[in-house]
Amino acid sequence: MVLAARGWRIPGLALAAGLLIALIGYTAWAGLLSPRAAVALDSEEQQFLALLNEYRVQNGVGPLIEHPALRDAALWMANDMATKNYFSHTDSFGRDPFQRMDQMGYAYNTWRGENLVAGTETAGYAFQLWKDSPSHNANMLGPNYTVIGIARVFGPASDYGWYWATEFGGVGAPTPAPPPPTQAPPPPPQPTPAPVVRTAAPAAPTVAPAPPPAPTIVATPQPTPSPEPTYKQTEWWQTLEAVTDDWGAKIFAWQLLRISPPLEELFVAMMRRG
Repeated sequence: MVLAARGWRIPGLALAAGLLIALIGYTAWAGLLSPRAAVALDSEEQQFLALLNEYRVQNGVGPLIEHPALRDAALWMANDMATKNYFSHTDSFGRDPFQRMDQMGYAYNTWRGENLVAGTETAGYAFQLWKDSPSHNANMLGPNYTVIGIARVFGPASDYGWYWATEFGGVGAPTPAPPPPTQAPPPPPQPTPAPVVRTAAPAAPTVAPAPPPAPTIVATPQPTPSPEPTYKQTEWWQTLEAVTDDWGAKIFAWQLLRISPPLEELFVAMMRRG
C-alpha cells in the first residue's frame, strides 16, 4: 500500500509530514480543463464518507458533505493514476492538487487538501491507512474543511490496482438553484363554440405534371472474347517438322503457344537440340 497526503491552509504553513509524501501546497488561478458532471458515489465510496463523518463527529468536528467539483477532481485524479500507472500528487499534466481543483471548478481561496492511497479496494482499509498516518489523519479531521470529493478507480494493468483520491475544501456546497417559479393557475375553461361549417372555394385545376421521360436503355456491354493466339513462328514449326515426326510433340508445342509463346519457343529449341 502507498499513501500520499497534501494540505493547504491560509496563510500556507506546513501541515504535517506524511507517511511517504506530505508537502505544503499553494493556490493557482490558471485553468486548463473545464469541470465535468459529477458521478454518483459507488458503495465503497459512500461507506468511506460514512466512516469519515462518524470519525469527525467523534473528534468534535463537523461532518463533510460531497461537493461536485471536488468529486470531479478526485475522480479525474484516481482515474489518471490508474490508467497511467503512477502514484503522486503531481498529475500527468504536471499540476499539483490545488491547480487541479482550480481547473475542475473549485477555485476558492480557502483551506484545501488531498489524500491519496493505492493498493486497497475497500473503504475500511483505505480509511484505516489514512487514520494511521499523521498527515492524512490531519486532513481527515481538519476543522476548517466542510466539503469533500471522494473517488476510487481500478486500473487492471497498473502496479497497485485500486487508486483512491479524496479532495478536501473549506468552502461549502454551491448555493442550490432557486426553485422554479410557481406557475399561474390555468384560466377557467372557455365554452366550446358551436361548430361552424364552411364551404371551401373550388380550387384551381391542378396541371398534370409532364410524364417522366422514357428511361434510356443502355445496352450492357458484353465481354469481347479473347482472340485465339496467332501462331507467328512458322519457322519454328518448319524446324519442328524437320527434327521430329512425333505428332504429340507438335500438339504439345501448339498448346504451349496458347499458354506462353516463350515456353513454346524454349520447347522447340530443346527439340532441335535433341
